[in-house]
Amino acid sequence: MKRYLTFLAVTVLFLSSRLYADTDFIIPEQCTQGATGAASSDLATGGDPPIVEVYRSNTSTPDKYATVTNIYTDGSKNWYVEFDAPQYDSYAIKASYTPFLTTYQSAYYYQGPSGKVALAVPVATAKSRIGEYYNIKLGNALGGAFIEFVPDIVADDPFTMQVNDSGDITVYCYQEVSGGQAVTVYDKDHEFYGTGKIQSDGTIRWDQSEQ
Repeated sequence: MKRYLTFLAVTVLFLSSRLYADTDFIIPEQCTQGATGAASSDLATGGDPPIVEVYRSNTSTPDKYATVTNIYTDGSKNWYVEFDAPQYDSYAIKASYTPFLTTYQSAYYYQGPSGKVALAVPVATAKSRIGEYYNIKLGNALGGAFIEFVPDIVADDPFTMQVNDSGDITVYCYQEVSGGQAVTVYDKDHEFYGTGKIQSDGTIRWDQSEQ
């Protein structure tokens, strides 16, 4: 079962302004109110591992991705990955714990099985701050609309939430994305409205081609 909710007009979505519960990973200390989109029994996805992507750092060729063979925890909320490296090179490892918390790490690996690799724990950095909560504002004209958050990892599904009648929604444990979080917005009738990026003040900078 995949952790994220895919937007489909014919799909019944579990949508709430506050989707979170106890996490199965080490949550950043500032996230005292939980983490939106974390694996939980409330979302019927308890126990799902983080989504992990491993790829060669210095190439854009189709064979840049390593094959992830195992993702597991040791019972203490720490997670590990094992993968097969196609050749000796520097590999970047992305781990998405929630739609809004992604870690990055890199190291050199020889061709073949990587062995047990500990995944980085989500923490705030100077370039990627983490807030306890983040208010997103679409405005009254888009009350009841759906926001589809574009994932940072290729293997991820989009994560969809519905705003309230005033066009607002609050996301908990939100990690800032350089340049703004990419989103696709559908109106309350599930009709496509536009694409854009969430700005630091919670508003959306719409793409010129759409608005």
